[in-house]
Amino acid sequence: MISYNQSRKILSNSKILIRNESIKSSKCINRVTAEDILCETNNPAGNNAAFDGFAINSKETNKLSKKRVKLFKILGIISAGDKPKKKIYKSSRQLKL
Repeated sequence: MISYNQSRKILSNSKILIRNESIKSSKCINRVTAEDILCETNNPAGNNAAFDGFAINSKETNKLSKKRVKLFKILGIISAGDKPKKKIYKSSRQLKL
């Protein structure tokens, strides 16, 4: 087996011709676009976060960075379609971001 550096050198010295082509969007899985694709409208249209995720009080993230981390505790889970519970939680530190 050749080394990583040897393989990089071989690839950088190789001439690989990749041409642009037009294909249906249904056939584009595992493909790369030749140019940026931009949408003229915001998606989602409103101020909506209807995706999996988490919520953190922004005041608890002040001055955090990759070197200065803080731990957070998972306080609850809300499934799609559930009504969020209106509770006020105190600061906690258990889940590392």
